[in-house]
Amino acid sequence: MVIGGRQLGLAILMHDAAHGRLFVNRRINDSVGAWLCANPVFTSLALYRPYHLQHHRFTQQAEDPRSRSVGAVSDQPYEFQAQDRP
Repeated sequence: MVIGGRQLGLAILMHDAAHGRLFVNRRINDSVGAWLCANPVFTSLALYRPYHLQHHRFTQQAEDPRSRSVGAVSDQPYEFQAQDRP
């Protein structure tokens, strides 16, 4: 649980870096966000940023990348959609 909590903390910092909020300087923001936040949790800030920003741009719309079905919009977050339940 301790390790998972630390990984979640790094992912939250990666999220902030994707929005350019860790450091004012974009180069420092991206470097720290990639090397110290994204890489330790085995993900890529460069791949996460466009996906995540598209999610913000099209939240709860058909273009939202978090929607599994094209054109299907749910009132529930992606993680809790009925199709994902056993």
